Amino acid sequence: MIDVPYPKGIPLPDVLAGWAGRDPEKTAVVLVDDRGAEAGALTYRQLHERSLGLAGKLATQTARGDRVLIAVESPLDFLIGFFACLCSGRIAVPVILPRRNKLREATRSIYQDSRPRCIVTDRVAVEAFDALISSFPEAEQAACLAIDGGVTAKLDAVCRSGPPVNDAELAFLQYTSGSTSTPKGVMVSHGNLRTNLQMIVDRWDTGPHSRFVSWIPLFHDMGLILIALHAIYAGGLCVFMRPAQFAQRPLLWLKVISDYRADVAGAPDFAYDLCVRQFSEEKASGMDLSCWRIAFNAAEPVRADTVRRFSSAFAPYGFRASATYPCYGLAEATVFVSGGVPGAASSFLALDRRALEGDRIELANSADVQELVACGHAVTGEEIRIVGPDDCMPRASRELGEIWVAGPNIARGYWDKAEASAATFRAQLADGSPGYYLRTGDLGFLDGGALFVAGRRKDMLILRGRNFYPQDIERHAESAHPAVRPTCSAAVCVGEGVDAALVVIAEIGRSWSRTVDIAALTAAIRAAIVAEFDLHVREVVPIRIGTIPKTTSGKIRRAETCHRYLAGTLERLDQDACSTRSPEFALTTETAPESRAVP
Repeated sequence: MIDVPYPKGIPLPDVLAGWAGRDPEKTAVVLVDDRGAEAGALTYRQLHERSLGLAGKLATQTARGDRVLIAVESPLDFLIGFFACLCSGRIAVPVILPRRNKLREATRSIYQDSRPRCIVTDRVAVEAFDALISSFPEAEQAACLAIDGGVTAKLDAVCRSGPPVNDAELAFLQYTSGSTSTPKGVMVSHGNLRTNLQMIVDRWDTGPHSRFVSWIPLFHDMGLILIALHAIYAGGLCVFMRPAQFAQRPLLWLKVISDYRADVAGAPDFAYDLCVRQFSEEKASGMDLSCWRIAFNAAEPVRADTVRRFSSAFAPYGFRASATYPCYGLAEATVFVSGGVPGAASSFLALDRRALEGDRIELANSADVQELVACGHAVTGEEIRIVGPDDCMPRASRELGEIWVAGPNIARGYWDKAEASAATFRAQLADGSPGYYLRTGDLGFLDGGALFVAGRRKDMLILRGRNFYPQDIERHAESAHPAVRPTCSAAVCVGEGVDAALVVIAEIGRSWSRTVDIAALTAAIRAAIVAEFDLHVREVVPIRIGTIPKTTSGKIRRAETCHRYLAGTLERLDQDACSTRSPEFALTTETAPESRAVP
């Protein structure tokens, strides 16, 4: 158990004050530049004092319980703004910073839904938010407060005179990504946050000795809670990169882990895949990843082949396969729901694909295999049940159903959405069992207490009476032709019943946009999907780079993509835009997968 300067059960602002009092000059957070060198840092004392200084300013413009939008690029300043809200009893609302001074539609939606009284942002973004405020004249006007690293004033009397925060008060609104619906504000209380952070610390055995590295943006619950707030709660060190740095140089992430001897770092599955794709001995030269104890993989389906390829590629540089840590969580449960014991080998199950398509769990005894990765067990104080999504009856081990969760980390509901909150957060089992559960909307099963996640119920495609998870189809489409950008395709279903048909929409990489043979690409994708799933693709739609709808956290918005397809508003890439056929790839009878009968 870690040595902490505070008893369990106190809110996060008091935890920060405890670390600042015990070891004030210890570095809490660091920001690195494009070379991985330190570009800024805050000690625990500085983070605490500057947060209190900004809290004092908030107290002059807002009241306790008011919402405060936090839209700041620098992770260091973002944390100052976030802790200022926590310290003063204001409700933080993290959002993405405007790009080129233009607000995303999701930010406008969040502003309208949360009705903030103040916006804490960078000086360069004040103009964009002023325009946003003036576009809603019927709403109560919010004040715009530009933050910089120089906020050092002490907490003023207005804020100091207020009562300390308690478990029942809201800490912040974590807006969902909106991949299947309009973003909704998950109401995370101080009690939810404290409890879930303690769950993570206990399961991962983190403490003042721990070092974290992250490029995940702080408006995302993984970046904010699982990494940044976790590091501060544990009294460790958190090293930040900017998301753009990872996108441009994925292996810089691994270099920073090596340089700072970090033991905790993680990302969604695509990040590990991207590191393998960008791997070269020259780029990896000098890395030592033997320090990496927990390489968590979450926020999107964990792919067995990604786990194996990453472990194999970086084993020569000290990475241990046992460091791979698949886990499961969601904003409605604050963030963390399940994970294994650090250092234990990942668990895989090879299932019969046809049985899974019929909602049955059977071990594979043929070549038609769907492999799933275990996402650990429930943490102490929490309960995971597998439940029939329609009959609400509990399912037995190795029976597929919806994942339901209960525990003190489950948030209070959605902001200003009583009906949706009741349906999602207050579900009850039909067998008369007492208690309420969170309906996650994800499908999965338990095997020996280990959770296996199969996919998202709303995303499931039903074709010819069989169930398909779109990410599986998308993965095969992306591997069918090198022109298709990884994690930038959408498999959608158009029509219903016997008229339902599969459409695959895929972004084409920049280097291929003027050379790809559209007919060959289309044939390759069709053949790959027929060979793997016995599915006919009605249409393959190549689109321009950067145009597939995504959430702020990078998830494909499949419903929106389907809507744009039906409306004819996708930015299609046709053969007329491609001047020459690519000499690098051509579909021939030798390279085409063998076709099988389509049901």
